[in-house]
Amino acid sequence: MTDSHTIAGLTLTAQGADLVFDNMVKLVTLNYTSSAIGGTLTASTTMVSLTTLTLGSTSKLTTLTVSATNMTALSTAGVILNTVVSNNAKLATLSFGHTHLDGQLGTTVDIDNNDKLVALDMSSLGKVKTVSLTGNASLTTIAAPSTSVSYSWYWC
Repeated sequence: MTDSHTIAGLTLTAQGADLVFDNMVKLVTLNYTSSAIGGTLTASTTMVSLTTLTLGSTSKLTTLTVSATNMTALSTAGVILNTVVSNNAKLATLSFGHTHLDGQLGTTVDIDNNDKLVALDMSSLGKVKTVSLTGNASLTTIAAPSTSVSYSWYWC
């Protein structure tokens, strides 16, 4: 896309490859559904206008990374094997709606330095390998992942 720096809304319904939106500075709304396990989705600091990221219920991501955005809320859906949410100064709500895919390695969750995040409910997750929660200054309430299969916790 030659004019990707001017797009305000984007819907992807069967994405099969990794995506990094480095030059999409005007993107406000991203509706994303992947087609097969193995892809990654990265929303980072250059996406200064992004306020809404909607993941389709049939999405299957290896890794979702949301880092240093201006988003105030994030809700996940579908299958995500690795979730990284870090350095989002305005993120106050993170709702886990995704789960794990049977036959895959354990899920990892890294939630770091999201200073406005108050509560985190990871009860939708099963087969969790690691959870890392560090530097989330306001985080006071945590619901752990499902007890079906959990491996380790790291808390700072």
